[in-house]
Amino acid sequence: MQELTKYKPGAKTHLSKSIKVIIIIAVAALGTGAIVAAADADMIRLPGVPSSTAASADNKPMVMHIHPELSIVVDGKPLTIPANIGMSASLYKNHTLDVYGMKMPNMPSMPVMYPTHTHDTSGKIHVESNEKRDYTIGDFLSVWGMDFSGKTVKMTVDGQPAPDPNYRAHVFKDREQITLDVKSG
Repeated sequence: MQELTKYKPGAKTHLSKSIKVIIIIAVAALGTGAIVAAADADMIRLPGVPSSTAASADNKPMVMHIHPELSIVVDGKPLTIPANIGMSASLYKNHTLDVYGMKMPNMPSMPVMYPTHTHDTSGKIHVESNEKRDYTIGDFLSVWGMDFSGKTVKMTVDGQPAPDPNYRAHVFKDREQITLDVKSG
């Protein structure tokens, strides 16, 4: 075993390669701001860490993240579900659940995404929330501003007719395939 000696100014010191690597990584990380303490100082966020650490408007972590798929057919014609529902001001008609939404990264003009929202036109609904709770098709349609009042709506879930005729009350589940068949009059 090597004997420890007192440090003498001007003397060469020897650090193991692993200690040098740790020091270099730590200095680089701190120097580039890669480690950022969260506002509550109890959470550290690192670049590339899954979005479960994303902060809400109240700096709460994401605890729910699921992706149901929705298709809507109106009078026999597929309806494209727009991108950015619950994110873009023109597609963000209802703000009743904002408190459960997640903060928009790098977008100060949009403080929060609604807990049910879209990113593209694929029909994938993103349910991202700082609280575990039920989110429904009604929640999603309300934020979008889509109202099927006065129309007949039949819903299938994973290819099977939905047992509850109240499609708006259907609670989203991860990866389920939902189709709303909407008929006028």
